[in-house]
Amino acid sequence: MKKYLLLVLGLLLFAVPVQAANKVYVARETAVTFNDTTAATTLGLNALAADTATISDRADLGAGSTAELFNIRAVIEWDSPPAEFETADIYIATSDGTDADGDIGTTAADLTDNDDLKNMMFVGSVIATSATQDKEFVASFNTRITTRYYSVVVHNTSAADTLQATNDLSYVIVTPIPPEIQ
Repeated sequence: MKKYLLLVLGLLLFAVPVQAANKVYVARETAVTFNDTTAATTLGLNALAADTATISDRADLGAGSTAELFNIRAVIEWDSPPAEFETADIYIATSDGTDADGDIGTTAADLTDNDDLKNMMFVGSVIATSATQDKEFVASFNTRITTRYYSVVVHNTSAADTLQATNDLSYVIVTPIPPEIQ
C-alpha cells in the first residue's frame, strides 16, 4: 500500500507543472511638465506670493486606458531666503470633465480661496530644508489618478516669502508609471 501511495505522490509531483514567478516592472511613460512658459501645460509659479495657491491648466489623460499610478516631482525655488521648514504643498485636483475637485476651472489661475484645497488630493510637501535663497528644493511623491482629467495645484505656505520671480525655475513633472508584467 505504501508503494502505491509513494507512486501516486511521485506522479502528482511531476505531473503538476512548475512555473516561474512573473516579474512586475515599472514602465515609465512620457512625463508631462507643468511650468510658467515652456511646457504645454501652464502652471504659474513665477513669483507665487506667500500663502497663495495656483492651479495648472487641466491635463487630459485621454479616453482610453491609462496608468493609475503617477510619480510627481516638484522643484521649488524661493526668491528670498525661506524660513527653514517652510513648505510648498502639492495637490492634485481631479475632474470627470464636468465637476472638478475644489470647483476649479480648466485653465491656469490663482486659487481664490485656500479653503478649496481641503477638497483636493494632498500629494506632498516640498520642504525648505535650509534658509537658502535661489536654491532648488526637490521632492517626489507617488499618487493615484483615476480620472481622465486632473490639474496640479501648488500652495506656497510661506508666511512671507514668494517663489522665485523667474519663469520656469519652479515646476512640477507628472510621470505615469504603469506596471508591466513579464
